Parts: sequence; structure tokens; C-alpha cells
Amino acid sequence: MRRTMRFKLTSSLRPLIHQAMCQIDEALLNHQARREASRQAVELDCATPGWLQPHPQRDLAARLAGALALRNSLRVGYLALGECAAHAMVRICLQTGGISRSALEDRELSKEETQRLVLRATDLAYSKLMLHEQAVNRNEVRAQTKEFIKEANLEVIIVDEPDVPTLRDPKLSREMDQSRVRMEFREAVRGTNVMMILPG
Repeated sequence: MRRTMRFKLTSSLRPLIHQAMCQIDEALLNHQARREASRQAVELDCATPGWLQPHPQRDLAARLAGALALRNSLRVGYLALGECAAHAMVRICLQTGGISRSALEDRELSKEETQRLVLRATDLAYSKLMLHEQAVNRNEVRAQTKEFIKEANLEVIIVDEPDVPTLRDPKLSREMDQSRVRMEFREAVRGTNVMMILPG
């Protein structure tokens, strides 16, 4: 009898990408609402979604994941530690489609941008990209990462943000703890042919 995996793998990205595209559409609608409200001098509370905020590590991880999954047809695993899988997927779609945040915050998407975004999202839906959908326990970084690699038969694994608070050991200094976490991730791929990317 096959054991139950401790985390959920998105074997099909289509539902996740559909959810990501809906969030992008909602952001565009919120922009339109804010613009209309400003014309009428009305205060409108539309919080900026987390995935729309710049983040060097997550943006780089998303860009690399999309590029490797599409250009090289590799089995790429994405550990979304800094945000949920749906938000990570939005970030990947935007980065892969070359859509700037200003396009969502300050104006409408052009016809060319919309077509490019849809095309890249469609390509991603049929790629070998896999997302990890459960938080990694700070005491099981190596074990959980190895399990993800094995279950998904990965060739590349990307960690979006290895410095998340959930992996911190309060007994160690920040510098020592960052080294510890990175070492645990690297140990997970030692002796394998799997490439690991740790932005930051």
C-alpha cells in the first residue's frame, strides 16, 4: 500500500494557473476601481496583494523557474516558502510573460501583453513544473526536500525564499542560521544529479 505524501504536489498546473490568472484579473479590476474612485475623489480601500509587491528573492526564483521549465523542458520543483502556491504561480506567470507590475498598478494591459501572458500561462500549464504546497518544518528541511525531489522525480529544485521566519532557529544568530538553512537544503541534493537554486 502506497504511503500518503506529507505534502501536496500539483501534478497538473492548470487549476493553479487558472487561479493565478483570476488573481491577475482581479488586480486589474481593482486598478480600474481605484482610478474611477480617484476621479470622483472617493477613498477606496483596495489592498495591494502580496504577489504584486517586489521581492528580489521571490522574483528571481519565479523567473528562473519559468525559464527552466519552458526553455529546457526540465522537471523543475518550486518550493514556495515565502508565499502560497497560488501567489507563487502568479509571480511565475508575470515574470515568464515579461509583465511589469506597473502594468497592473498604473495602467491597462496592452493587447500584446495580454496575448503574451495567456501564451506563457498556457505553456506553463503543460510544462513539467511542480510546486510544493506545504510549509517545510525547520527541523526537517533536508528530509522534506529529499522527499519532494524523490516523489516528483526532479531535475532542478528552486527555493523561493530560504530566509523565511518559519525556518529560523531563535537560538542561533541570524548569520549562523542562514548558513544552517542553506546547508540543509544543499545536503538534500548531495550525491544526486539534481541542481539546486537558492536565490539570495
